[in-house]
Amino acid sequence: MAPRGFRPRRFLFLVAATALVALSISAASGEQHQKVSVDVSASEAETNGVTVPEFVATNEWQELLPGQGVPRREAKLVNPNEQATEESMRSVVVDPNAKETTVTVSTDITGDIVAEEDDDDTLTVTEEEISDVDANTGTDVSESIDAETEEAEPAEPNWNHEKIYDVLQALPEPPKVEGMDIHEAQEKLSPAEFRQQIVTLWKKRQAELKEALESLQDDAKYLGKLLEQFKDAEQRGDVEGQLSVLEVLEWEVQDLDKTHVFNFIGGFGIIAEYLNSNNLPVRAHAAWVVGSAAKNYKDGQEWAIDAGVMPKLIDSLTLEVPTVEEEAKDVLEVKKKAIYALSSIVRSNDRGQRLFSLHNGPELLAGLFNDAHPVKLQLKVIELVDAMRHQLPTCQDVHQASGVKTVVESLAKDFADDKELDGAEKQELALFFQDFLGRV
Repeated sequence: MAPRGFRPRRFLFLVAATALVALSISAASGEQHQKVSVDVSASEAETNGVTVPEFVATNEWQELLPGQGVPRREAKLVNPNEQATEESMRSVVVDPNAKETTVTVSTDITGDIVAEEDDDDTLTVTEEEISDVDANTGTDVSESIDAETEEAEPAEPNWNHEKIYDVLQALPEPPKVEGMDIHEAQEKLSPAEFRQQIVTLWKKRQAELKEALESLQDDAKYLGKLLEQFKDAEQRGDVEGQLSVLEVLEWEVQDLDKTHVFNFIGGFGIIAEYLNSNNLPVRAHAAWVVGSAAKNYKDGQEWAIDAGVMPKLIDSLTLEVPTVEEEAKDVLEVKKKAIYALSSIVRSNDRGQRLFSLHNGPELLAGLFNDAHPVKLQLKVIELVDAMRHQLPTCQDVHQASGVKTVVESLAKDFADDKELDGAEKQELALFFQDFLGRV
């Protein structure tokens, strides 16, 4: 058993030992804290005034520098100490509908990534979801603006109602306003109602004019194409092709609007070049086209005269009729179509009649009353003379001197005996001859 004096000394020893251990632990902790603080401050000192380069992702592992951030959509959860697997190398997938994506990455003092200790050991990604309306705001706004622009009706012009009324009422056939004459409507309707009605009529007229203009443009292309085909057929020596085109043209120019287009594209001038062609069928068809284009149309008559057709048509009347039947047929067809064209041009046209007389037309017509010309051709001549004898006294004088009365009497008898004519046709011709003989 230890003496009593030994116990107090042992107690003091234990207390001293405990104090020494505590002091040593405290000193070690302070030294470590001082070391960390120094390292941090040293690290901060090293980075002061230095620009950290932007992180650029590659297919190789890179360590982040202190203060270097990870660009959005480039973050990956990677532990460099573990084996690379598909799971460990998987990129963070960001919803394309997200407007903003924030990637939070922590690094320690050396720049290494420190992943948060979550239960599923995944990187924290915060996304701000965008509603369907917000996600398509830019597109929707743009589309809505375009839609409004397309759907919005154009602003009404500042209508000059008085001018519109003046134009509409001056038309050859003024339009009706609610079934009333335009003048009557102006008196019966209120000013506001009348203005509304004439604006409606004006819009309708403008639409019709636009449609007509488009139609004229189409006609110009079509007729121009026909003339090109005619020229191409001539270069190939294809007479049948030329005749086919001329037949189509003759049909088309019977329309007054198309005659206007035909003149606009130079059709009269082109066809006039073939009125003295050595190819007699082409010559006859060309005269046929001119006659149909000028028939019963004052402007058509003037356009034909301007193209220089009169001397060429009159010259066709001077052709000699061959004795060979087939050749004679072509010549007679040329004369027949020339008379048709001349009749279309000189009827009720002072200018055409003066040119006809200047080029000895009446005398040449009188020369057709002989046995070389068939009775049907002579009938066409008589019809032309009858149409002009009051307008052109020369015709009457020349034909009286040429014995036209005897010719007409003979023609009247021949047509009365013609078995190809029915009773109505014979009666009509008989009345014509009777009237003609009474005037000569």
